[in-house]
Amino acid sequence: MHIYIHMYLNYSSPFRSPQYFWRCNRESFLHSLRIDELELDPSPSDARLPDLLLERNATLTTQLDAIPNLLENLQKVDDMAREADARLTELNSRLLAVDLPELVCFCVNINFILLLQIQHILQTSDDGYKAVSKEIERLTDHHHQARSNNVELHKAIADHATNLHLLSLPLAELSGKLITNTTNPGNSHLFIVLSRSTKEGMALRHVLDKTREMQTQRSVLVQRLCEEMNADNVTKKLLAERSSDHKITYIAELKKHEELIKYIDANLTAQAKILSVLTEANADFSEYRKQIKAAANSRSEQIMALVTAFDVYNDVCNKAVEGKRFYTKLLDRVDKMSQAVGGIETACNN
Repeated sequence: MHIYIHMYLNYSSPFRSPQYFWRCNRESFLHSLRIDELELDPSPSDARLPDLLLERNATLTTQLDAIPNLLENLQKVDDMAREADARLTELNSRLLAVDLPELVCFCVNINFILLLQIQHILQTSDDGYKAVSKEIERLTDHHHQARSNNVELHKAIADHATNLHLLSLPLAELSGKLITNTTNPGNSHLFIVLSRSTKEGMALRHVLDKTREMQTQRSVLVQRLCEEMNADNVTKKLLAERSSDHKITYIAELKKHEELIKYIDANLTAQAKILSVLTEANADFSEYRKQIKAAANSRSEQIMALVTAFDVYNDVCNKAVEGKRFYTKLLDRVDKMSQAVGGIETACNN
């Protein structure tokens, strides 16, 4: 703080009075209300859609066949799964129907129950049969797990179908569907509607305007006072009047600013009434503010649901590709197992 202003605070009674400090406390409380957070006119950023949503919307709107392609891929995976299921079932049936030559020669005169027991012993003791059976069982387990995953993929897409449809719309149309931040087809912001169409909103808007006006005026006056005090060449006068009472010199110099100080003091006095009115108006508008907050929360939740829908879509796309790759390999392996079972059948029939 400039020494001149410091001396003013020490020697000038208006700034040392209880009334002054009371007004300063009022000023601090006024700041604590966070006037900016009571803003009734939304900033442009409030209406702007987040980049996360814009990027995902752009992806789907530039790829008009994205969703149909995904559904087609899922259908292909389902078809491959059904084919794998049928072929694995067939292989298991063929393997169980195999009659080993040793069994037929050994069991001509044995009753049927004993025949089955001996067949089981001979079959499980055959290394080739055992290896093929184990591989078919392994492939069947993998197939069942993959089929379960396919069901989950279909469910995931179904759960997000509505949001994916919205996300595929042109941006202007999508914005119109985000109705949680508006109250009418004209897309008027809820803040503006409630603050201009309700008695409580108009009262709060008026007192906020007055509060800002007084704050601006006070800021200008204080800035002007500081500049004028800093421009005073008090040091030169103190050096020239070394023998005089410096306190008297300060007070004499400060008298030049009395009119400006009176304006500041009047402004501080007026703020007490403004503060009372502002507090009351803000309380009266509180129910509408809850509506505004609820609308903002709903809007955020809707946007996040759209973002999540795209992320799920993207994940399902990748897993559908993986599913096709998996079943291509599995069916190739099934072909090899079919040849192996055929070899066992041929050997047993010769």
